[in-house]
Amino acid sequence: MDKDQISNLLKEITPSAKLPSHMEFEVSGDCLFITVSERGVVGNMQEDRSAFEGWAVVIKAAYTKVNKVILDWKDPLYNPEKKNAETKHYNRFVMRVANFRKGYSWFDVADHRKNEVDAMQNRLQNEPLFVNYPKTPLKQYVDKEKKPEAFRERELVKSWSKSGIITDEQLPVGIFDKEVCIDNTLTPRGASQIDLWQLYDNTMHVYELKVRGNESIGIISELMFYACTIQNIVDGLIKYPDLTKAKPYRHFKDFANAVQNRSINTVKGYFTSSKFHPLIESHLLKNTIIDILNANTFGIVFEYKYIPD
Repeated sequence: MDKDQISNLLKEITPSAKLPSHMEFEVSGDCLFITVSERGVVGNMQEDRSAFEGWAVVIKAAYTKVNKVILDWKDPLYNPEKKNAETKHYNRFVMRVANFRKGYSWFDVADHRKNEVDAMQNRLQNEPLFVNYPKTPLKQYVDKEKKPEAFRERELVKSWSKSGIITDEQLPVGIFDKEVCIDNTLTPRGASQIDLWQLYDNTMHVYELKVRGNESIGIISELMFYACTIQNIVDGLIKYPDLTKAKPYRHFKDFANAVQNRSINTVKGYFTSSKFHPLIESHLLKNTIIDILNANTFGIVFEYKYIPD
């Protein structure tokens, strides 16, 4: 089954379905092969051309004969010796691959990519990796027209906080090698932050928020990365630097203390919006997608959370 045939299969579920142009797909026997382009491996993970996790899960849900997914990718077109933005995006891409492979037995990578992914997995398991924390409070004013998602986040924090539950936004998840400093930046740091989070019932609740008009398959990849990063922090694979220097901005210390006290038993991730990508919220795929995602070795639980516009 070639890419056009897979596309037609998805169109039977929802006529507007469209596979990304910078990603190749093929089904042979019971195996789905996905190849990400040079641009996709250094792109924003919420973009459909980069969201391999999302497409793997959606196609597996749509075509039940798929029992295995094999990922390959083109080498990125940049100088790996230079520490630029594309280098960080590529590092995060490989980390996403490593986490996805660890989490799902049905997912693997092409043979010639195994050493690279193994090396990243080894870094996660055996080398000191660190994550940054908030150094400034959030700006008080958010322009609803220019930043509708940030505005919606702020509204939800105010609303949800009324229950007395620890609730906040923009929790940084930039990852660093050995220590937190610009020269050791491993993955994107500035804008790499969890939209919304809550801490209650010994559970870290992570929300990936999208407003109407921003419905993409990439929401799966984003939430997967953020939830896995939190799980790696909870498990002690990724650590915080000296917390005596941390300020109590955005309730960060509540989360850091819960990590230190080992009081977090579960990580839950929520796809949060009033409307999702047509394939994700299709009545034929919606529950199957969640079932596939929840059958992971991390113990992370995924759910949909619909919110009004």
